[in-house]
Amino acid sequence: MMGMSGLKSMAEAGLKEAGDLPAEILLEGYRYGLTRFAEGQVHQNISMDGVHVTARVFSGRKKGEVTLSAPGTERVREAVRRAVEALQYAGEGPERPMPGSDAGYLPDASIPGFDEKVETCGGDWRAETARDVVKVVEREGPRPFGRAVTEVNERLIMNSEGLVSYTPRTACDLIVTTIRSTGYGYSERHGYALDDINAEEAGMEAAGGCNMARDPQPFPAGDYSAILLPYATADMVSFLARLGADGEAIGEGRSFMSDRMGEKVLPESIDLWDDGFDPRGRPIPFDAEGVAKQRVDIIQGGIARGGLYNQMSGSAQGCPSTGHTAVSQSFGSFRGGGGVAAQNLFLGEGSATVEEMIQDTDLGLLITNFHYTRVVEPRDVIITGMTRNGTFLVRNGAIVGPVKNLRFTDSYVRALNGLTHLGSESMLCGEGVGSIRVPAIRLESLRFTGTTDF
Repeated sequence: MMGMSGLKSMAEAGLKEAGDLPAEILLEGYRYGLTRFAEGQVHQNISMDGVHVTARVFSGRKKGEVTLSAPGTERVREAVRRAVEALQYAGEGPERPMPGSDAGYLPDASIPGFDEKVETCGGDWRAETARDVVKVVEREGPRPFGRAVTEVNERLIMNSEGLVSYTPRTACDLIVTTIRSTGYGYSERHGYALDDINAEEAGMEAAGGCNMARDPQPFPAGDYSAILLPYATADMVSFLARLGADGEAIGEGRSFMSDRMGEKVLPESIDLWDDGFDPRGRPIPFDAEGVAKQRVDIIQGGIARGGLYNQMSGSAQGCPSTGHTAVSQSFGSFRGGGGVAAQNLFLGEGSATVEEMIQDTDLGLLITNFHYTRVVEPRDVIITGMTRNGTFLVRNGAIVGPVKNLRFTDSYVRALNGLTHLGSESMLCGEGVGSIRVPAIRLESLRFTGTTDF
């Protein structure tokens, strides 16, 4: 890593190149490693490293933005020059106030998010993790497939108003899919430290689910109770925040929380918040504009409490940025920006176990995760998608056996208002930027609208 001083000197040169024009410089040094495994062996190993340079230059309501992928002070100057040239072709957009020096973030040793072991492990850890997963899964019978990922990056943002934000960050991921005859299993593990990843535990979960899911039987579409494991819960929570918590959408009447702030919108057992500093997630302390993140209680005790804002939407709604300018999904990059995103989401735990959820179900489905979920209608968060990697029929308080995958189309808001059980243990989900920590949940009703042959 270049360190804060090295990146800062490059950014200062870029701001000088911009002259009197307001400007922002975003620098991200990264090292990304990916190891894929299949059929008992590693079949792909990728390693990438470099520095992304993004320059944004403003003139009134016009913005010129250029991203280059190469280190060095001259490349930063070049990016600024190109951004200035781009201004002549830019159309006018909404005014976007530039954050001042008091909005930035500098490293705090008390905030975790960086693991030196990730920085030094190279590809050995990923290969050893793949080996451990393969050993466990093959011992249980299924065939294992998956990937292990490590990432080290450092990010610095400076602007002409004196803002400086810097953080080093690490991340690691393990995704496991298993196949045995007609059965499929799945597991994932995420964290910012190597010790967050337990390969044997992940392998056992994916193998066990696969063995249970063999020989699924047809099951008709209909309205059933649904027990969602954390992977499926994470999808539901992600869409709820993406479509509902955007402060601009709230103000413009496009959110299920529009005109309902301070009112009950979900069951009182639901607490949903975003916190970029919580060590139980993967901390991201500032956004793509360099603004330090605030904890935002989106839903508290079922009541709509708050939205997410960046500089532009906050200014339009008459409130400050909460530090939620969207970050690109490409290897955790801070490039791009625009819009808002909740990337450190938490759904509060309850007191139930999955076993208790099953015991309290007369007729329903236990769902491992959702697949290919897409928006049908954003205001009511109506989503369509399919079950995947293990769907099980629950009857009279017990799992009867696996069923073939089903398509669902329903409002996540409606479904969550039928919440009956909230899991006592949460899991970190979500590969890439940020994280979502959620428990398993039980819904009294989820509308399944179609069937499959697999």
